[in-house]
Amino acid sequence: MNQAEANYQLTLTPASVTGAAAPSVIDTVGYDFLEIIVALGAGPGSTAMTVLKLQESDVKGSSTTLTSGADIPGCIAGTSLTLAGPSAVYPQTPTNPATTLPAANNVVVLFKVNLIGRKRYILPLITTGSSQATLMAVITRLSRAEVAPHLPAQEVPTNGQVLSSPPPAYTAAGA
Repeated sequence: MNQAEANYQLTLTPASVTGAAAPSVIDTVGYDFLEIIVALGAGPGSTAMTVLKLQESDVKGSSTTLTSGADIPGCIAGTSLTLAGPSAVYPQTPTNPATTLPAANNVVVLFKVNLIGRKRYILPLITTGSSQATLMAVITRLSRAEVAPHLPAQEVPTNGQVLSSPPPAYTAAGA
């Protein structure tokens, strides 16, 4: 895959969350594939998640809500499918089903969503089953872009280089 066709976003900044998390709505316009990584760190004992699913809508209510969001079939932990082990991939297949919702301790969940035929906005919904805080973060990777982003040659990062400042301003000849 051409890395220029991928877009990484921090949908939920690493945080200590009690109850429902508030990740950002993901705008998928212009992309054909989405991966969502839900990373759950240390929590109180082995407290299970009560909600872990993806919803979609054509209308965004705010930066963290959807208007009339509908569950995405195959991406609802504990209902249309379940999760087992220290990591899992959604949607599960009949030959590789998971068995329980994840405990809130050191678990990574990967949702893989084909966006063809999906609605524009997607929102991960995550709720811990405890009144005590759980560390978590959500990272998204949109890929298979319809149009690759354009970067002039001097702006293209190489070998993991991070561009931390804008390129120098261009001046007209003789200016």
